[in-house]
Amino acid sequence: MQLNSRKSTAEHAIKSKVEKQKEISKETDHYIKVVGEICRLTEEELNESHWITTIRTGENISFEDLCQQFGQEVLQLLIDQLVDELVIFAQ
Repeated sequence: MQLNSRKSTAEHAIKSKVEKQKEISKETDHYIKVVGEICRLTEEELNESHWITTIRTGENISFEDLCQQFGQEVLQLLIDQLVDELVIFAQ
């Protein structure tokens, strides 16, 4: 009887380890997909950004111009968010 008890305990431990490995694998796959999506979106944004294309075309651009363009993009984003919030608030 003890032999069967040890065998079932060992089988249970093995099954538990296999289940944990499956859960870890699922989590890893999820994180890989999320990071991949973040990288894809970042690359997409960089490709659409006009100041990156300016640098790639070889135009002579100063640090001040780059900061000004970046600042304008940030300001535009903030204005867009403000307008969105005001529209939601007005409803």
